[in-house]
Amino acid sequence: MKKFISFREKRRHLINNFLDYELGLESTEGTATYVEYRALLDESKFPKSFLISLFDENLIKIKDLKNFRASCYSTGMYISLLLDQITPNWKINYTTSKKYLYNFLLDIVKYQPSDLKDLLAYEQTKKLAQILIQKRQNDIVQAFETSEKNNGYKIVLEGEFNLSGFDPMNILKKNNLLLHKTFLKIKFKKKELFIKGPAVSEMDNNVWKYKKIIFFSNQKTKIVRGNTIEIDDVIKIEGTLYENKAGFFIKNSV
Repeated sequence: MKKFISFREKRRHLINNFLDYELGLESTEGTATYVEYRALLDESKFPKSFLISLFDENLIKIKDLKNFRASCYSTGMYISLLLDQITPNWKINYTTSKKYLYNFLLDIVKYQPSDLKDLLAYEQTKKLAQILIQKRQNDIVQAFETSEKNNGYKIVLEGEFNLSGFDPMNILKKNNLLLHKTFLKIKFKKKELFIKGPAVSEMDNNVWKYKKIIFFSNQKTKIVRGNTIEIDDVIKIEGTLYENKAGFFIKNSV
């Protein structure tokens, strides 16, 4: 347990508050996985060791960073099992603590590594991490390239747009571009637009403001009246429309 805490605190030192993402998943999905394990233990005739081993695959056999989220389910379950051994009645106190599961464990074991400077990752671990990161980067590049291969009409919205909704579980980032796989909602002039994915947004300094939105439509964009432009008979936006070989460009009138 001391080694686990030491390495985790080393990671906290390296990535700071980004660790909270993992701690949050452990605290919600990890405890849910623990409940699933307890239900299987109560209702099945399988030995405890066998059931526990069923949940370690996502933890020790990460072959793709896309599955990283699932690995947090396993660590959350194992922390719950540790708490079962340390203080069997931990569930009531944890539920009312409003703390991350891992931090709740730290409060109980009261162990804090004294020096993290000399704590180094194993070479095998670093090599595996480099392979996974490179694979993830390649997957992201391929996903962006695939989003451009569409038989529809390419639409490019230019202007100032505020983010009002997106699917956080289906989004990829490349430099200042975001690929929204499922949908994207933007707002301008107090009007909200729903854009079906895949759609690419170009950020304007932060994730909440965009200066360009790229997506594809099934029908040709057309002007319905004045400077009102219609896309797929659904989206209506005011702006200036021009067309070239790259697609339909709509400059939003601010």
